[in-house]
Amino acid sequence: MLGLYTGARVNELCQLNPQTDIRRDPDTGLWYPDITNEGETSEGVTKRVKNKVSKRRVPVHSALLAAGFVDYIEALKRQRAKRLFPQWRVARGRATGEADKWFRQFLEQVGLRDETPGARVVGMHAFRSTFSRRAFVLGIDESPLVGHQTPMQTDVQAGYRGQRPLAHLQVLMEAITFAVTLPRPMTEAGSLAGQAGRG
Repeated sequence: MLGLYTGARVNELCQLNPQTDIRRDPDTGLWYPDITNEGETSEGVTKRVKNKVSKRRVPVHSALLAAGFVDYIEALKRQRAKRLFPQWRVARGRATGEADKWFRQFLEQVGLRDETPGARVVGMHAFRSTFSRRAFVLGIDESPLVGHQTPMQTDVQAGYRGQRPLAHLQVLMEAITFAVTLPRPMTEAGSLAGQAGRG
């Protein structure tokens, strides 16, 4: 669900610390993950981002809020978890190794793995591609949401302009919709984690 409704890279999501990286903006009341290579992290995890523009705030889509995302985060905070999906072990400094492996195996188990050039579905990155494609079809520039440099913008311009206001990013995010029905809300972190682990 997070892959589809954020367009984030799998490691960007898995390394998020629920205690510090998932925030509610005091001015707008909007929830957002702060994707960065800075700040407190789980033992054994080295936070990484692909490049400078990959550091970003990603507003939480209303579809995720309706599915119980904030309740899940609050449950993780009560458990003092320092990773968004603590059920998967850390491997070689990355929070994502087992999560990505689990999802690749899941695709094979349900018969959705596809090696077709131009339409590959082999792992979590397929959600990032789907998010970007959907934004393109809808005429939305998703660059600031997925951590890409805006087209026709130089590094110098990006430095001068800085990040877009969170409220503006929320408008972009809400305009990217999918004709899917997400599972009903889960209020306990263990329930949602268990659902992920079972597929």
